Amino acid sequence: MHVWAAFEYVHQWSHTAAWQHTAEQTGNLTGWYWGGGIWFNYLFLIVWGIDVAVTWKTKWPVRAFIAVHGYLAFIVLNATAVFGPTWWRAVMLIAGVALGGMIWKNGRVKPDKA
Repeated sequence: MHVWAAFEYVHQWSHTAAWQHTAEQTGNLTGWYWGGGIWFNYLFLIVWGIDVAVTWKTKWPVRAFIAVHGYLAFIVLNATAVFGPTWWRAVMLIAGVALGGMIWKNGRVKPDKA
């Protein structure tokens, strides 16, 4: 829904407009005017779709699960920090540290024994 709404109401179905918007937001935060992050968003959609399909049929191997969900979490936290209001950055920092702590503490996941 987010992608559809963004392209429908903000970018008028223009990849160029989405790239430029991403570049402006990234430049405002980092000083680096680069819109290539839009490709990571497209990759997010593909990875998320694959994750849904795999999860319906079976379980991910532990390393794949960590890689897939780590990428998805990184994109969500990063996008929130870059494109959200300034005060969200503090919230995302706290959430990132908390998530990292949970992974560190409980990350010694052992594969299910079949």
